[in-house]
Amino acid sequence: MQDPRTMPAEVVAPPADTPATPAPAQPQQVIVLPEKVIQTSVDLTTGGPQSPQSARDARIEATNALAEVRAQCRREGHGAANSQCMRQAQADHDAVLARLSGRR
Repeated sequence: MQDPRTMPAEVVAPPADTPATPAPAQPQQVIVLPEKVIQTSVDLTTGGPQSPQSARDARIEATNALAEVRAQCRREGHGAANSQCMRQAQADHDAVLARLSGRR
């Protein structure tokens, strides 16, 4: 028995009922899918999130932003400029947390 990998290829003619020439190309159709609407509940008067999970995420984001700004203050300033930068970063952080908790 011969090895199938070394056997010569066999040519088979197409069946008689299929056309020999290719059929003309069909025009492509465009399918438009409906849009998905995502509803959120944000209080536009304060800009704060409504759900406890969103408020928690906003607090985490504010804390992370404070850490980044403090690191930037340390890299860029020394002395009074550093102190002022740190105070401003803390004040901004406190303001965000106050808005999140409903205080102004």
